Amino acid sequence: MKILIVDDEEAIHEQLKACIPTLELGWEIVGDAYHGEEACRMVEQFRPDIVITDIKMPLLDGLSFMEWMKSSEFNGKVIVLSGYGDFQYSRPAFLLHAFDYLLKPLQEVELVRTLTKAVEQLAVDSNRKIEQISEKAVLNQGIVLMQDELMSQIAAGRIKEEIDIFVRAEQLFLELPQSKYHTIVIHLIDLDEHIQDRYRGDRSIFNFAVRNILEESLLGQGGTVFRNLNKSNEFVAVCEVKGAIYDVMKWARSIHLSLTTCLRVKVLIGISSVKQRIDALAAAYYEGVQALERIRFGAKETIVRYGEEPHQEHVAAKQKEWIELQGLLECLLETGTLDNETALLGKLEEALHQQSMANMSFQDFKHAVTHLIDKIEQSSHRSEQIPLWLQETRAGVNELKVKHVHRLLRKMMDQLLKNVTNSHKTRSGKQLIYSIKQYVAENYQTVNLESISQRFYLNKNYFCSLFKSVTGENFSEYLTKVRMEHAKQLLAGSGLTAYEIAERVGYQDQRYFSKVFRKSTGLLPKQYRAASSSNLRQT
Repeated sequence: MKILIVDDEEAIHEQLKACIPTLELGWEIVGDAYHGEEACRMVEQFRPDIVITDIKMPLLDGLSFMEWMKSSEFNGKVIVLSGYGDFQYSRPAFLLHAFDYLLKPLQEVELVRTLTKAVEQLAVDSNRKIEQISEKAVLNQGIVLMQDELMSQIAAGRIKEEIDIFVRAEQLFLELPQSKYHTIVIHLIDLDEHIQDRYRGDRSIFNFAVRNILEESLLGQGGTVFRNLNKSNEFVAVCEVKGAIYDVMKWARSIHLSLTTCLRVKVLIGISSVKQRIDALAAAYYEGVQALERIRFGAKETIVRYGEEPHQEHVAAKQKEWIELQGLLECLLETGTLDNETALLGKLEEALHQQSMANMSFQDFKHAVTHLIDKIEQSSHRSEQIPLWLQETRAGVNELKVKHVHRLLRKMMDQLLKNVTNSHKTRSGKQLIYSIKQYVAENYQTVNLESISQRFYLNKNYFCSLFKSVTGENFSEYLTKVRMEHAKQLLAGSGLTAYEIAERVGYQDQRYFSKVFRKSTGLLPKQYRAASSSNLRQT
């Protein structure tokens, strides 16, 4: 398709070139003419399919130029440009077979729609059916993309004023609800492998199929459907309220059935509360997201309205596997070692197993993974690859790409273990003992050999041997020394009784505490307190 632009304003030439998707369509701007005489020469030379021409121009104006084309039996389509005040002047253009008329300043969507119609008519004239279908699809994609971009900005809260929303929507020929409406968020889970297997990796074909199903389902409901450009796997429907709440649930179940049956994808649907004004769309979108994120992995019902609990027997609880995984990771990052390094990877697989996650909501999943990657981000064991993986993981969590997140977590855990294994701190064990001493200092009242073993995932015998080799003393002796130092401070600086002090430092039996204290200091607690008071008076 060859296009000639005729206008005496340079800015119009630049705007038209920016708006027309010539590269995508395989079209060509064959010439830029700035007055009618120059345009006549270019028509003879290039024989363009479409001429976009201004009316008012020097030397030879647009009407005279069009008369010349008519007399020359030009077979292309002529699109006329003119300012708002020039309509009476430009009316004769239609008597000269102008195809359509565009007002300045130009609106991109109007231009694309006019070009679409011109392509259709040229196809009819020349039987270019195949090319016409392809070109029309590209042009329509441009309009749809602009519509999706506008609605995505509104849903994200970037466009807030109601008047601004309606004006922009009207320019893009978008139908927004004029009364009460719901916002329905349709989230598609783990699409990457599915699109690769069933659509040969062509995501645009898959998105086209999803949009068709949603738009056909929305017919007669009033509203609009858009793809959320802020996420790669989410569509949103804005649907007018035309009945009781079960109507919207019926519609949601209908599209859920269509998507799962026709496209074989896993679908989560969150429905907002009823909204009155279009400037509440961002809040409605947020409600829809909040609703669907409360759905659990093992749930049969995957359609939830905001403000209602999902219908399931089990209540979400902290997952034991995730807590243990977090503990193993923290131990690795804080101490630089693990007694059993394969336990970390094994616990990751266990936490992400289908059975373990059955009663976990998508919101729980987001929180659990975010906690892990926050810890990794703060680690000193990060390599060059890990920051990029962290960024991908955060995006994957936000879009609920469970399989992708699983792969990224596995890669990061592998890399962390590799980095730590090569660390001098790991080989010496000093960093581990330093971390354990810090932990004892903070938890001396309750800590024991069992809790150390569980907290740092260490075999008791291995830990006792390592502690002795690094510090030169037994762990039990070290713990007693820490407790006795705190007991001495309390005896000298507080009015607490010996029984209260015994409990404060981890002893439930006062007599046993007194025995240990005497063995450590050579004095009973009351004797130590008296001696401390005497020393204080003397000073």
